[in-house]
Amino acid sequence: MSGRPWLEPLYDATQMRATDAWAIGERGVPSLELMERAGAAAAREAERLAPRGSLVVVIGKGNNGGDGLVAARLLRERGRAVAVLAACDPAQLAGDARANLERLPGEPPQPIAEVTVERPALLVDALLGTGASGEPHGIVAEAIRAINGAGAPVLAVDVPSGVDASSGEVAGAAVSATATVTFHAAKPGLWIEPGRGRAGRVRVVDIGIPAGAPVEHRAGLIGDGVIATIPRRGVHSTKFTSGRVLVAGGSPGLTGAPCLAALAAARAGAGYVTVCVPSASRPSSSRACSSR
Repeated sequence: MSGRPWLEPLYDATQMRATDAWAIGERGVPSLELMERAGAAAAREAERLAPRGSLVVVIGKGNNGGDGLVAARLLRERGRAVAVLAACDPAQLAGDARANLERLPGEPPQPIAEVTVERPALLVDALLGTGASGEPHGIVAEAIRAINGAGAPVLAVDVPSGVDASSGEVAGAAVSATATVTFHAAKPGLWIEPGRGRAGRVRVVDIGIPAGAPVEHRAGLIGDGVIATIPRRGVHSTKFTSGRVLVAGGSPGLTGAPCLAALAAARAGAGYVTVCVPSASRPSSSRACSSR
């Protein structure tokens, strides 16, 4: 995908994991600092979506839950009322997520199954991150259903829980988010249905991962810059300099598709269009194309 500046790379789960590992191991970016920046971005987005009112942050036991704990801490420090509900035993948290649990001021996370809260101004989904795949089970699936049934706007952290970040597949319960804040780069699953329909408005946030990670991207979003690559007709242009299109297809009696494609190319501005069909189809394809 190199050489296409108009194409925004999309990182699947494996590529994102490799990029994180490279940033931490090769470029010396502390993993705790990456989590801090991700949580801060989630907190800012939460305040944009809900400038007033109480918030509920629902966390899982992985790094996504750690991002949610950072967001909860920063929001509490700004005077917001934030309940933290855990779809796990907080004692299971480890590494950077454990460090941010210890930094959390105020009331510790409560088991989601044991707490009933009034409808908040916003729910923050920090259950499952980009590395999760397959169908959620047990308390995580119950938490997803509770989030969807709360009747409140939802902010998903990195990816809506239950959506496969690489493919957009939804194998079981999945959060339906109002918005998703995702880190470093968008993920394919946020742009492929049914995941796209679960993500809401997607905001991509830079969290300080340096450019140049040795990762080959296989998917991307076409940006407006692609328009600049379309051939333009000038004073001295000919049909051969205005874009050439070759359409190959069809079979005897089935020439509609290549004819429609050729006519569409011509009407879209191609200077020269060639249609290649089986020899037995040439008379009928000529009549079909000319009749249109």
